[in-house]
Amino acid sequence: MKEFKSKEFWRAALAELVGMTLFIFLSISSAIGNKNNTSPDQEVKVSLAFGLAIATLAQSLGHISGAHLNPAVTLGMLASCQISVLKAVMYIVAQMLGSSLACGIVYGARPSATDALGLNTLNGVTPSQGVGIELLATFQLVLCVIAVTDKRRRDVTGSAPLAIGLSVCLGHLAAVSCETVECLSSSCALQCFTSISILRCSLITDQLHRLWNQSRSLLWPGFNPEQF
Repeated sequence: MKEFKSKEFWRAALAELVGMTLFIFLSISSAIGNKNNTSPDQEVKVSLAFGLAIATLAQSLGHISGAHLNPAVTLGMLASCQISVLKAVMYIVAQMLGSSLACGIVYGARPSATDALGLNTLNGVTPSQGVGIELLATFQLVLCVIAVTDKRRRDVTGSAPLAIGLSVCLGHLAAVSCETVECLSSSCALQCFTSISILRCSLITDQLHRLWNQSRSLLWPGFNPEQF
C-alpha cells in the first residue's frame, strides 16, 4: 500500500488518463474526419494518425507513466514484472476512463458524423478469424513495446516512441484495431455491442497468457514470483 500513497503513483495514473483521452480523441477524429471513408487513402490516413499520436504521446508522457495507453501493453508489462499489480489495475482503469471521455467528447462534438466512432467491422471474415487477426497484431505491438524498452539492451540506439508508433501504424494498416479500450468505449458511447467489439476482450487474456509464458521461459529465466 506504500505505492498507493505515493505522489508518483497518482501522477502516473493521471498521465495515463490524459494520454488516453488525447490519443483516442485524435484517433477517432481522424477516422470520422471526412465523408470519404471508403477511399483507399483513408486507411493510410487513419493508420498514420494512430501511429503519430502514439509516438508523440509516448515521447511526451513516457517519463511519467511509461505511456502504455493500451491495456494489452499494461498487461504485457505486468507479465514481464516491470510494474506492480496495483499499478496495472490503476492504469487500466485510467485508460478506460480516458477512452470513454474521449469518445464522449467526439460524439458530443459531431453526433451526426459518428456512425461508428472508429469501430471496425467484420468484412469477409468470421468472428473467430477476426479475433485471430487481432491477437496477432496486438501481440506484435506488445512485443515491440517490451523489446524497445528493455533496459538491458545496448543495441537500441533509435527512438523507442517512434518504433512503437510505427508498430501501431503497422497494425492499423493490417485493418485491425489493437486497442481494446477504444473499441469498448466506442461501443458504450453508441450503445452498440457487436460481436467484434465484445471479442476484443479476448485480447487482454491472450496477451497476459502469451507474455507470461514468454517472459518466464525466454526473457526472464530467473523469474521470481515474490517480486509482486
